Amino acid sequence: MTILLRASETGRPITGLSKDAVAAPFGVPSSDVVLAEVAIQPGRQGGPGWMEARITPDANQRRRTKPTDAERWTDRVAGPKGGAPGSELVHKTRDEMRGVTFYRAKMADATETPRIDLAKVCRGLGLPEDDSCVFVLIDGTEFLISAFDTPPLSQIFPATRELLTPDPKGMYVCGYTITGQPVKNMVFQHDKNAARHGLILGVSRSGKTQFFAIDMAAMSLAGQVVWLSTVRKDEKTTVLGRYIDRQGSNALWMARSLRAAKALCEIRADMPWPHDGQPHDYKPGDPRCPYRQLNVFADEFMTAAQDAEFGEFIQTDGDDLTVTGLKYGIGLNPAGQSPFAHNGFSTEMKDNLRQNSRPTIFNMGSPGATRKAAEGTMENPYDVPTIPARYSRTEGSAIERAMRGEADPENGVSTGGVAVIVLDNGRTVLMRSLYADFDTDLSELFPDEVTGSPTTRSVSWRSAACGSTGTSPYVPASSGPSPTRTTTATASPVGAAAEAAERAAAAAPRAAAAVPRRSPRPARRWRPSRASPTPEPPTQPPGPARPSAAGPTRPS
Repeated sequence: MTILLRASETGRPITGLSKDAVAAPFGVPSSDVVLAEVAIQPGRQGGPGWMEARITPDANQRRRTKPTDAERWTDRVAGPKGGAPGSELVHKTRDEMRGVTFYRAKMADATETPRIDLAKVCRGLGLPEDDSCVFVLIDGTEFLISAFDTPPLSQIFPATRELLTPDPKGMYVCGYTITGQPVKNMVFQHDKNAARHGLILGVSRSGKTQFFAIDMAAMSLAGQVVWLSTVRKDEKTTVLGRYIDRQGSNALWMARSLRAAKALCEIRADMPWPHDGQPHDYKPGDPRCPYRQLNVFADEFMTAAQDAEFGEFIQTDGDDLTVTGLKYGIGLNPAGQSPFAHNGFSTEMKDNLRQNSRPTIFNMGSPGATRKAAEGTMENPYDVPTIPARYSRTEGSAIERAMRGEADPENGVSTGGVAVIVLDNGRTVLMRSLYADFDTDLSELFPDEVTGSPTTRSVSWRSAACGSTGTSPYVPASSGPSPTRTTTATASPVGAAAEAAERAAAAAPRAAAAVPRRSPRPARRWRPSRASPTPEPPTQPPGPARPSAAGPTRPS
Protein backbone atom coordinates (compact mmCIF):
# COMPACT_ATOMS: atom_id res chain seq x y z
CA MET A 1 0.00 0.00 0.00
CA THR A 2 1.20 3.49 -0.90
CA ILE A 3 0.07 6.66 0.93
CA LEU A 4 0.61 10.19 -0.32
CA LEU A 5 1.06 12.65 2.57
CA ARG A 6 0.84 16.48 2.55
CA ALA A 7 1.76 19.02 5.20
CA SER A 8 -1.23 20.31 7.18
CA GLU A 9 -0.20 23.91 6.54
CA THR A 10 0.31 25.04 2.98
CA GLY A 11 3.83 26.14 2.27
CA ARG A 12 5.26 24.25 5.27
CA PRO A 13 7.58 21.20 4.95
CA ILE A 14 6.83 17.85 6.54
CA THR A 15 9.11 17.48 9.58
CA GLY A 16 9.29 14.98 12.39
CA LEU A 17 7.60 12.16 10.49
CA SER A 18 9.17 8.78 11.25
CA LYS A 19 8.60 5.20 10.17
CA ASP A 20 7.32 4.36 13.63
CA ALA A 21 4.64 7.06 13.39
CA VAL A 22 3.37 5.59 10.10
CA ALA A 23 3.67 1.91 11.14
CA ALA A 24 1.83 2.30 14.49
CA PRO A 25 -1.68 3.03 13.10
CA PHE A 26 -1.44 0.06 10.69
CA GLY A 27 0.00 -2.37 13.24
CA VAL A 28 3.02 -3.36 11.17
CA PRO A 29 6.73 -3.30 11.99
CA SER A 30 8.58 -0.12 11.14
CA SER A 31 10.83 -2.13 8.84
CA ASP A 32 7.80 -2.59 6.55
CA VAL A 33 7.55 1.19 6.00
CA VAL A 34 9.51 3.13 3.43
CA LEU A 35 9.40 6.95 3.31
CA ALA A 36 10.30 8.63 0.03
CA GLU A 37 10.21 12.08 -1.50
CA VAL A 38 7.49 12.96 -4.06
CA ALA A 39 8.73 14.02 -7.46
CA ILE A 40 7.06 17.00 -9.09
CA GLN A 41 4.84 15.84 -11.94
CA PRO A 42 2.44 17.63 -14.28
CA GLY A 43 -0.78 18.26 -12.40
CA ARG A 44 0.66 17.30 -9.00
CA GLN A 45 2.80 19.18 -6.57
CA GLY A 46 5.91 17.80 -4.90
CA GLY A 47 8.86 18.90 -2.85
CA PRO A 48 9.38 19.03 0.92
CA GLY A 49 5.69 19.59 1.61
CA TRP A 50 4.80 16.17 0.25
CA MET A 51 5.93 12.66 1.18
CA GLU A 52 5.16 9.14 0.02
CA ALA A 53 4.86 6.23 2.46
CA ARG A 54 5.01 2.64 1.18
CA ILE A 55 3.69 -0.07 3.52
CA THR A 56 4.54 -3.63 2.37
CA PRO A 57 4.09 -6.15 5.22
CA ASP A 58 3.53 -9.17 2.96
CA ALA A 59 6.55 -8.54 0.75
CA ASN A 60 8.86 -7.98 3.71
CA GLN A 61 7.59 -11.12 5.36
CA ARG A 62 8.71 -13.12 2.34
CA ARG A 63 12.03 -11.21 2.24
CA ARG A 64 12.69 -12.09 5.87
CA THR A 65 11.89 -15.78 5.45
CA LYS A 66 12.85 -16.56 1.83
CA PRO A 67 15.01 -13.72 0.47
CA THR A 68 16.49 -13.82 -3.00
CA ASP A 69 20.26 -13.79 -3.41
CA ALA A 70 20.25 -10.08 -4.25
CA GLU A 71 18.00 -9.26 -1.24
CA ARG A 72 20.16 -11.28 1.13
CA TRP A 73 23.25 -9.50 -0.16
CA THR A 74 21.64 -6.06 0.19
CA ASP A 75 20.32 -6.67 3.70
CA ARG A 76 23.23 -8.60 5.25
CA VAL A 77 26.38 -7.76 3.26
CA ALA A 78 26.01 -4.37 1.54
CA GLY A 79 24.80 -2.44 4.57
CA PRO A 80 26.97 0.09 6.45
CA LYS A 81 27.85 -2.56 9.02
CA GLY A 82 28.13 -5.45 6.53
CA GLY A 83 31.17 -7.19 5.14
CA ALA A 84 31.14 -5.25 1.84
CA PRO A 85 29.45 -1.89 2.48
CA GLY A 86 28.17 -0.04 -0.56
CA SER A 87 28.26 -3.05 -2.88
CA GLU A 88 25.62 -4.84 -4.93
CA LEU A 89 25.45 -8.43 -6.14
CA VAL A 90 25.84 -8.96 -9.88
CA HIS A 91 25.09 -12.68 -9.96
CA LYS A 92 25.62 -15.95 -8.11
CA THR A 93 26.99 -18.98 -9.97
CA ARG A 94 27.45 -22.59 -8.92
CA ASP A 95 30.03 -24.91 -10.51
CA GLU A 96 29.13 -28.45 -9.49
CA MET A 97 32.09 -30.05 -11.24
CA ARG A 98 34.66 -28.08 -9.24
CA GLY A 99 32.49 -27.81 -6.13
CA VAL A 100 32.57 -24.02 -5.83
CA THR A 101 30.02 -21.19 -5.58
CA PHE A 102 30.94 -17.78 -7.02
CA TYR A 103 29.51 -14.46 -5.79
CA ARG A 104 30.34 -11.67 -8.23
CA ALA A 105 29.66 -8.17 -6.93
CA LYS A 106 30.58 -4.57 -7.65
CA MET A 107 30.49 -1.23 -5.90
CA ALA A 108 27.28 0.77 -6.40
CA ASP A 109 29.40 3.92 -6.62
CA ALA A 110 32.05 3.48 -9.30
CA THR A 111 34.37 5.87 -7.48
CA GLU A 112 34.51 3.73 -4.32
CA THR A 113 37.13 1.08 -3.55
CA PRO A 114 35.92 -2.30 -2.24
CA ARG A 115 36.54 -2.86 1.46
CA ILE A 116 35.98 -6.54 2.14
CA ASP A 117 35.73 -8.14 5.57
CA LEU A 118 35.62 -11.80 4.56
CA ALA A 119 34.50 -13.02 7.99
CA LYS A 120 31.48 -10.70 7.95
CA VAL A 121 30.63 -11.69 4.40
CA CYS A 122 30.63 -15.36 5.41
CA ARG A 123 28.32 -14.68 8.34
CA GLY A 124 25.97 -12.64 6.17
CA LEU A 125 25.75 -15.31 3.47
CA GLY A 126 25.59 -18.23 5.89
CA LEU A 127 28.98 -19.64 4.79
CA PRO A 128 31.48 -21.31 7.11
CA GLU A 129 34.22 -18.94 8.25
CA ASP A 130 37.05 -21.06 6.86
CA ASP A 131 40.03 -19.31 5.28
CA SER A 132 41.01 -22.53 3.52
CA CYS A 133 37.74 -22.64 1.52
CA VAL A 134 36.55 -19.03 1.08
CA PHE A 135 38.62 -16.53 -0.91
CA VAL A 136 38.17 -13.07 -2.41
CA LEU A 137 39.58 -11.65 -5.65
CA ILE A 138 39.43 -7.86 -6.20
CA ASP A 139 39.64 -6.30 -9.65
CA GLY A 140 39.06 -2.54 -9.61
CA THR A 141 35.51 -1.84 -8.40
CA GLU A 142 34.45 -5.48 -8.85
CA PHE A 143 35.29 -8.46 -6.68
CA LEU A 144 34.66 -12.19 -6.69
CA ILE A 145 34.08 -14.35 -3.62
CA SER A 146 34.73 -18.07 -4.14
CA ALA A 147 33.30 -20.55 -1.63
CA PHE A 148 34.68 -24.08 -2.14
CA ASP A 149 33.25 -27.29 -0.73
CA THR A 150 36.75 -28.65 0.00
CA PRO A 151 40.07 -26.78 0.42
CA PRO A 152 41.38 -26.16 -3.12
CA LEU A 153 44.97 -25.48 -1.98
CA SER A 154 45.37 -29.00 -0.60
CA GLN A 155 45.82 -30.32 -4.12
CA ILE A 156 49.41 -30.98 -5.23
CA PHE A 157 50.53 -30.02 -8.74
CA PRO A 158 53.72 -31.91 -9.72
CA ALA A 159 56.25 -29.97 -11.76
CA THR A 160 57.00 -31.25 -15.28
CA ARG A 161 59.46 -30.21 -17.93
CA GLU A 162 56.60 -29.21 -20.22
CA LEU A 163 55.24 -26.73 -17.65
CA LEU A 164 58.69 -25.34 -16.85
CA THR A 165 59.86 -24.83 -20.44
CA PRO A 166 59.61 -21.06 -21.16
CA ASP A 167 57.73 -19.80 -24.19
CA PRO A 168 59.25 -17.29 -26.67
CA LYS A 169 58.32 -14.47 -24.27
CA GLY A 170 60.17 -16.12 -21.40
CA MET A 171 57.06 -17.19 -19.45
CA TYR A 172 56.57 -20.56 -17.73
CA VAL A 173 53.96 -22.06 -15.40
CA CYS A 174 55.04 -21.84 -11.75
CA GLY A 175 51.75 -22.76 -10.03
CA TYR A 176 47.95 -22.69 -10.06
CA THR A 177 45.38 -20.43 -8.44
CA ILE A 178 42.50 -21.54 -6.25
CA THR A 179 40.25 -21.60 -9.33
CA GLY A 180 42.66 -23.79 -11.31
CA GLN A 181 44.14 -21.01 -13.47
CA PRO A 182 47.84 -21.37 -14.33
CA VAL A 183 50.13 -18.71 -12.87
CA LYS A 184 53.18 -17.76 -14.91
CA ASN A 185 56.57 -16.41 -13.94
CA MET A 186 59.31 -15.12 -16.24
CA VAL A 187 62.96 -15.96 -16.89
CA PHE A 188 63.55 -12.59 -18.58
CA GLN A 189 61.57 -9.39 -19.11
CA HIS A 190 60.21 -9.51 -22.62
CA ASP A 191 58.56 -6.09 -22.45
CA LYS A 192 61.75 -4.40 -21.15
CA ASN A 193 64.10 -6.51 -23.32
CA ALA A 194 66.27 -7.23 -20.30
CA ALA A 195 67.12 -9.88 -17.75
CA ARG A 196 65.08 -10.20 -14.56
CA HIS A 197 65.64 -10.10 -10.84
CA GLY A 198 63.80 -12.19 -8.29
CA LEU A 199 62.49 -11.67 -4.77
CA ILE A 200 61.40 -14.65 -2.67
CA LEU A 201 60.29 -14.22 0.94
CA GLY A 202 58.96 -16.65 3.51
CA VAL A 203 59.64 -18.19 6.89
CA SER A 204 61.36 -21.53 7.34
CA ARG A 205 59.62 -24.56 5.78
CA SER A 206 57.30 -22.32 3.76
CA GLY A 207 58.39 -23.59 0.32
CA LYS A 208 61.18 -21.23 -0.77
CA THR A 209 63.63 -23.97 -1.76
CA GLN A 210 60.89 -25.78 -3.69
CA PHE A 211 60.32 -22.58 -5.64
CA PHE A 212 64.10 -22.31 -6.16
CA ALA A 213 64.04 -25.69 -7.88
CA ILE A 214 61.30 -24.88 -10.41
CA ASP A 215 62.72 -21.40 -11.06
CA MET A 216 66.24 -22.75 -11.66
CA ALA A 217 64.91 -25.54 -13.85
CA ALA A 218 63.04 -23.05 -16.04
CA MET A 219 66.15 -20.88 -16.35
CA SER A 220 68.31 -23.87 -17.22
CA LEU A 221 65.79 -25.02 -19.84
CA ALA A 222 66.08 -21.52 -21.35
CA GLY A 223 69.87 -21.95 -21.65
CA GLN A 224 70.76 -19.62 -18.77
CA VAL A 225 73.52 -20.00 -16.17
CA VAL A 226 72.57 -20.40 -12.49
CA TRP A 227 74.66 -19.86 -9.34
CA LEU A 228 73.38 -20.64 -5.86
CA SER A 229 74.86 -19.54 -2.55
CA THR A 230 73.49 -20.29 0.90
CA VAL A 231 74.55 -19.46 4.43
CA ARG A 232 74.57 -23.07 5.59
CA LYS A 233 74.66 -26.38 3.82
CA ASP A 234 71.47 -28.44 3.65
CA GLU A 235 70.13 -31.40 1.73
CA LYS A 236 68.01 -29.61 -0.87
CA THR A 237 70.55 -26.98 -1.90
CA THR A 238 73.20 -29.68 -2.20
CA VAL A 239 70.92 -31.63 -4.53
CA LEU A 240 70.30 -28.52 -6.61
CA GLY A 241 74.05 -28.06 -6.94
CA ARG A 242 74.21 -31.15 -9.15
CA TYR A 243 72.08 -29.50 -11.83
CA ILE A 244 73.41 -25.92 -11.91
CA ASP A 245 76.74 -24.31 -12.76
CA ARG A 246 77.98 -23.49 -9.23
CA GLN A 247 76.79 -23.87 -5.66
CA GLY A 248 78.36 -23.10 -2.28
CA SER A 249 77.32 -22.81 1.35
CA ASN A 250 78.80 -20.06 3.52
CA ALA A 251 78.98 -16.28 3.73
CA LEU A 252 82.41 -16.19 2.08
CA TRP A 253 81.09 -18.11 -0.92
CA MET A 254 78.19 -15.67 -1.27
CA ALA A 255 80.55 -12.70 -1.08
CA ARG A 256 82.78 -14.17 -3.78
CA SER A 257 79.87 -15.02 -6.07
CA LEU A 258 78.55 -11.46 -5.86
CA ARG A 259 82.04 -10.07 -6.43
CA ALA A 260 82.46 -12.31 -9.46
CA ALA A 261 79.11 -11.23 -10.89
CA LYS A 262 80.12 -7.56 -10.49
CA ALA A 263 83.41 -8.21 -12.30
CA LEU A 264 81.50 -10.00 -15.03
CA CYS A 265 79.48 -6.81 -15.58
CA GLU A 266 82.71 -4.93 -16.30
CA ILE A 267 83.91 -7.64 -18.68
CA ARG A 268 80.64 -7.76 -20.60
CA ALA A 269 80.53 -3.97 -20.82
CA ASP A 270 83.63 -4.07 -23.07
CA MET A 271 82.91 -7.38 -24.83
CA PRO A 272 82.39 -6.89 -28.59
CA TRP A 273 79.50 -8.59 -30.31
CA PRO A 274 80.47 -10.70 -33.33
CA HIS A 275 78.18 -9.00 -35.86
CA ASP A 276 79.67 -5.48 -35.60
CA GLY A 277 82.57 -5.68 -33.14
CA GLN A 278 80.88 -3.25 -30.73
CA PRO A 279 79.66 -3.89 -27.16
CA HIS A 280 75.90 -3.77 -26.56
CA ASP A 281 73.48 -4.15 -23.67
CA TYR A 282 72.12 -7.63 -23.09
CA LYS A 283 69.11 -8.55 -25.19
CA PRO A 284 67.39 -11.83 -24.23
CA GLY A 285 66.76 -14.14 -27.15
CA ASP A 286 69.15 -12.32 -29.48
CA PRO A 287 71.26 -15.01 -31.23
CA ARG A 288 74.08 -12.47 -31.77
CA CYS A 289 74.67 -12.07 -28.01
CA PRO A 290 78.10 -13.60 -27.15
CA TYR A 291 77.19 -14.57 -23.58
CA ARG A 292 74.40 -16.20 -21.61
CA GLN A 293 72.18 -14.70 -18.96
CA LEU A 294 73.49 -15.31 -15.44
CA ASN A 295 71.12 -15.73 -12.47
CA VAL A 296 72.67 -15.39 -9.01
CA PHE A 297 70.55 -16.92 -6.23
CA ALA A 298 71.35 -15.92 -2.64
CA ASP A 299 69.41 -17.93 -0.06
CA GLU A 300 69.10 -16.39 3.42
CA PHE A 301 70.55 -13.19 2.01
CA MET A 302 69.59 -11.12 5.05
CA THR A 303 71.37 -13.51 7.41
CA ALA A 304 74.50 -13.32 5.27
CA ALA A 305 74.26 -9.51 5.11
CA GLN A 306 74.53 -9.45 8.91
CA ASP A 307 77.69 -11.56 8.96
CA ALA A 308 80.38 -9.88 11.05
CA GLU A 309 83.18 -10.48 8.54
CA PHE A 310 81.56 -10.43 5.09
CA GLY A 311 78.13 -8.84 5.63
CA GLU A 312 79.16 -5.34 4.57
CA PHE A 313 80.58 -6.59 1.25
CA ILE A 314 77.53 -8.77 0.58
CA GLN A 315 75.19 -5.83 1.18
CA THR A 316 77.20 -3.43 -1.01
CA ASP A 317 77.71 -5.83 -3.91
CA GLY A 318 74.05 -6.92 -3.78
CA ASP A 319 72.90 -3.31 -4.04
CA ASP A 320 75.26 -2.73 -6.98
CA LEU A 321 74.04 -5.81 -8.88
CA THR A 322 70.38 -4.85 -8.56
CA VAL A 323 71.15 -1.44 -10.11
CA THR A 324 73.58 -2.34 -12.92
CA GLY A 325 73.27 -6.08 -13.49
CA LEU A 326 70.27 -6.24 -15.83
CA LYS A 327 71.88 -4.42 -18.75
CA TYR A 328 74.68 -7.00 -18.72
CA GLY A 329 72.40 -10.03 -18.47
CA ILE A 330 72.90 -10.66 -14.72
CA GLY A 331 69.94 -11.01 -12.35
CA LEU A 332 70.02 -11.22 -8.56
CA ASN A 333 67.53 -13.49 -6.79
CA PRO A 334 67.78 -13.04 -3.01
CA ALA A 335 65.58 -14.91 -0.57
CA GLY A 336 64.94 -14.28 3.09
CA GLN A 337 62.55 -14.30 6.00
CA SER A 338 62.06 -10.58 6.66
CA PRO A 339 60.93 -7.76 4.36
CA PHE A 340 62.42 -4.98 6.49
CA ALA A 341 65.31 -2.84 5.22
CA HIS A 342 67.41 -3.08 8.38
CA ASN A 343 67.69 -6.85 7.91
CA GLY A 344 69.65 -6.69 4.66
CA PHE A 345 67.27 -5.23 2.07
CA SER A 346 67.99 -1.55 1.52
CA THR A 347 65.25 0.65 0.10
CA GLU A 348 67.04 1.03 -3.22
CA MET A 349 67.56 -2.72 -3.49
CA LYS A 350 63.91 -3.53 -2.73
CA ASP A 351 62.67 -0.99 -5.28
CA ASN A 352 64.82 -2.47 -8.06
CA LEU A 353 63.93 -6.04 -7.17
CA ARG A 354 60.20 -5.40 -7.00
CA GLN A 355 60.01 -3.44 -10.24
CA ASN A 356 62.06 -5.95 -12.26
CA SER A 357 60.61 -9.23 -11.02
CA ARG A 358 57.43 -10.95 -9.94
CA PRO A 359 57.88 -11.02 -6.15
CA THR A 360 56.78 -14.30 -4.61
CA ILE A 361 55.81 -14.18 -0.94
CA PHE A 362 55.23 -17.39 0.99
CA ASN A 363 53.92 -17.62 4.55
CA MET A 364 55.52 -14.77 6.52
CA GLY A 365 54.06 -15.86 9.85
CA SER A 366 51.19 -13.35 9.99
CA PRO A 367 48.94 -11.44 7.57
CA GLY A 368 50.57 -8.18 8.65
CA ALA A 369 54.05 -9.40 7.71
CA THR A 370 52.77 -10.69 4.36
CA ARG A 371 51.15 -7.32 3.68
CA LYS A 372 54.39 -5.54 4.59
CA ALA A 373 56.34 -7.75 2.19
CA ALA A 374 53.98 -6.90 -0.68
CA GLU A 375 53.90 -3.19 0.10
CA GLY A 376 54.95 -1.05 -2.84
CA THR A 377 54.45 -3.80 -5.43
CA MET A 378 50.70 -3.43 -5.86
CA GLU A 379 48.01 -0.78 -6.03
CA ASN A 380 46.45 -1.49 -2.63
CA PRO A 381 48.57 -3.46 -0.13
CA TYR A 382 45.50 -4.12 2.02
CA ASP A 383 44.08 -6.34 -0.71
CA VAL A 384 46.80 -8.96 -0.19
CA PRO A 385 45.16 -12.42 -0.02
CA THR A 386 45.51 -14.15 3.31
CA ILE A 387 47.49 -17.37 3.27
CA PRO A 388 45.35 -19.89 5.19
CA ALA A 389 46.69 -21.35 8.40
CA ARG A 390 45.80 -24.90 7.36
CA TYR A 391 44.61 -27.01 4.45
CA SER A 392 41.82 -28.88 6.25
CA ARG A 393 38.42 -27.47 7.19
CA THR A 394 37.43 -26.76 10.76
CA GLU A 395 35.71 -29.80 12.22
CA GLY A 396 32.59 -29.19 14.31
CA SER A 397 32.05 -26.46 16.88
CA ALA A 398 34.69 -25.45 19.41
CA ILE A 399 31.93 -24.66 21.95
CA GLU A 400 30.37 -28.13 21.58
CA ARG A 401 33.76 -29.81 21.98
CA ALA A 402 34.41 -27.76 25.12
CA MET A 403 31.03 -28.74 26.60
CA ARG A 404 31.70 -32.42 25.86
CA GLY A 405 35.30 -32.23 27.08
CA GLU A 406 36.74 -33.38 23.75
CA ALA A 407 40.17 -32.45 22.46
CA ASP A 408 40.45 -30.07 19.53
CA PRO A 409 41.35 -31.76 16.24
CA GLU A 410 44.94 -31.46 15.08
CA ASN A 411 45.41 -29.74 11.76
CA GLY A 412 48.76 -31.41 11.16
CA VAL A 413 49.19 -30.00 7.64
CA SER A 414 51.31 -26.93 6.92
CA THR A 415 50.70 -24.46 4.12
CA GLY A 416 54.11 -24.96 2.55
CA GLY A 417 54.03 -24.16 -1.15
CA VAL A 418 51.16 -21.64 -0.91
CA ALA A 419 52.34 -18.18 -1.93
CA VAL A 420 51.19 -14.74 -2.99
CA ILE A 421 52.72 -13.68 -6.31
CA VAL A 422 52.61 -10.04 -7.44
CA LEU A 423 51.93 -9.78 -11.16
CA ASP A 424 53.10 -7.04 -13.52
CA ASN A 425 49.95 -4.93 -13.07
CA GLY A 426 50.43 -4.83 -9.29
CA ARG A 427 47.66 -7.35 -8.62
CA THR A 428 48.32 -10.17 -6.17
CA VAL A 429 47.23 -13.75 -6.77
CA LEU A 430 47.11 -16.59 -4.26
CA MET A 431 48.61 -19.74 -5.78
CA ARG A 432 49.88 -23.20 -4.99
CA SER A 433 53.36 -23.49 -6.52
CA LEU A 434 54.44 -26.56 -8.46
CA TYR A 435 55.94 -29.38 -6.44
CA ALA A 436 59.46 -30.67 -7.10
CA ASP A 437 60.17 -33.97 -5.35
CA PHE A 438 63.71 -33.86 -3.93
CA ASP A 439 63.45 -37.47 -2.80
CA THR A 440 63.48 -38.58 -6.44
CA ASP A 441 65.67 -37.67 -9.38
CA LEU A 442 65.30 -34.03 -10.47
CA SER A 443 66.91 -34.77 -13.82
CA GLU A 444 63.44 -34.94 -15.41
CA LEU A 445 63.04 -31.21 -14.73
CA PHE A 446 66.50 -29.95 -15.67
CA PRO A 447 68.21 -30.22 -19.07
CA ASP A 448 70.53 -33.13 -19.76
CA GLU A 449 73.66 -30.97 -19.51
CA VAL A 450 74.41 -28.22 -17.02
CA THR A 451 74.49 -24.80 -18.64
CA GLY A 452 77.73 -22.86 -18.09
CA SER A 453 79.71 -20.03 -19.64
CA PRO A 454 83.40 -19.76 -20.55
CA THR A 455 83.63 -16.38 -18.84
CA THR A 456 82.36 -17.77 -15.56
CA ARG A 457 84.98 -20.50 -15.68
CA SER A 458 88.02 -18.50 -16.71
CA VAL A 459 87.55 -15.17 -14.96
CA SER A 460 84.84 -14.93 -12.37
CA TRP A 461 86.14 -17.33 -9.77
CA ARG A 462 89.88 -16.94 -10.25
CA SER A 463 90.62 -13.29 -11.00
CA ALA A 464 87.27 -11.58 -10.33
CA ALA A 465 86.31 -13.21 -7.06
CA CYS A 466 89.87 -13.05 -5.69
CA GLY A 467 90.97 -9.76 -7.25
CA SER A 468 93.17 -9.13 -10.29
CA THR A 469 96.32 -9.25 -8.12
CA GLY A 470 95.43 -12.56 -6.51
CA THR A 471 94.06 -11.11 -3.29
CA SER A 472 90.56 -10.11 -2.22
CA PRO A 473 89.24 -7.51 0.22
CA TYR A 474 87.48 -10.41 1.87
CA VAL A 475 90.28 -12.91 2.49
CA PRO A 476 93.55 -13.99 0.80
CA ALA A 477 92.97 -15.86 -2.41
CA SER A 478 94.47 -19.05 -1.04
CA SER A 479 92.16 -19.26 1.98
CA GLY A 480 88.52 -20.21 2.20
CA PRO A 481 86.60 -22.89 0.34
CA SER A 482 87.21 -23.07 -3.37
CA PRO A 483 84.00 -23.08 -5.44
CA THR A 484 83.72 -26.24 -7.46
CA ARG A 485 81.90 -26.60 -10.74
CA THR A 486 79.30 -29.34 -10.59
CA THR A 487 79.81 -30.61 -14.12
CA THR A 488 81.20 -29.67 -17.49
CA ALA A 489 79.54 -26.62 -19.03
CA THR A 490 77.96 -26.66 -22.42
CA ALA A 491 78.99 -24.62 -25.43
CA SER A 492 77.97 -21.03 -25.99
CA PRO A 493 74.64 -20.61 -27.75
CA VAL A 494 76.12 -18.54 -30.56
CA GLY A 495 78.69 -21.11 -31.62
CA ALA A 496 82.42 -21.53 -31.55
CA ALA A 497 83.19 -18.04 -32.87
CA ALA A 498 81.33 -16.29 -30.08
CA GLU A 499 82.84 -18.63 -27.49
CA ALA A 500 86.35 -17.88 -28.77
CA ALA A 501 85.65 -14.15 -28.62
CA GLU A 502 84.44 -14.51 -25.05
CA ARG A 503 87.57 -16.41 -24.03
CA ALA A 504 89.77 -13.79 -25.69
CA ALA A 505 87.99 -10.95 -23.91
CA ALA A 506 88.27 -12.81 -20.62
CA ALA A 507 91.98 -13.57 -21.06
CA ALA A 508 92.94 -10.05 -22.17
CA PRO A 509 93.25 -8.53 -18.66
CA ARG A 510 95.33 -11.47 -17.46
CA ALA A 511 97.61 -11.37 -20.49
CA ALA A 512 98.18 -7.65 -20.04
CA ALA A 513 98.98 -8.15 -16.38
CA ALA A 514 101.43 -10.98 -17.15
CA VAL A 515 103.65 -8.89 -19.52
CA PRO A 516 106.73 -7.69 -17.56
CA ARG A 517 107.39 -3.99 -17.75
CA ARG A 518 110.88 -2.56 -18.22
CA SER A 519 111.97 0.75 -16.84
CA PRO A 520 112.92 3.26 -19.57
CA ARG A 521 116.23 3.96 -17.78
CA PRO A 522 117.93 1.43 -15.57
CA ALA A 523 118.58 2.51 -12.03
CA ARG A 524 122.10 3.97 -11.63
CA ARG A 525 124.38 2.28 -9.14
CA TRP A 526 126.43 4.61 -7.00
CA ARG A 527 130.19 4.49 -7.66
CA PRO A 528 132.84 6.53 -5.92
CA SER A 529 134.48 9.23 -8.07
CA ARG A 530 138.23 9.36 -8.55
CA ALA A 531 138.29 13.05 -7.73
CA SER A 532 136.40 12.66 -4.49
CA PRO A 533 137.48 10.60 -1.54
CA THR A 534 135.66 7.41 -0.78
CA PRO A 535 133.02 8.13 1.85
CA GLU A 536 133.38 6.39 5.11
CA PRO A 537 130.77 3.73 5.89
CA PRO A 538 128.18 4.92 8.37
CA THR A 539 129.04 4.13 11.95
CA GLN A 540 126.53 2.18 14.03
CA PRO A 541 125.22 4.16 16.96
CA PRO A 542 126.16 2.81 20.35
CA GLY A 543 123.66 0.53 21.95
CA PRO A 544 123.28 -2.74 23.78
CA ALA A 545 125.28 -5.58 22.37
CA ARG A 546 123.33 -8.24 20.48
CA PRO A 547 123.40 -11.74 21.96
CA SER A 548 125.47 -14.20 20.02
CA ALA A 549 124.10 -17.31 18.43
CA ALA A 550 125.89 -19.41 21.04
CA GLY A 551 124.03 -17.70 23.83
CA PRO A 552 125.14 -15.37 26.60
CA THR A 553 128.85 -15.42 27.67
CA ARG A 554 129.66 -16.62 31.14
CA PRO A 555 131.60 -14.22 33.32
CA SER A 556 135.18 -15.27 34.01
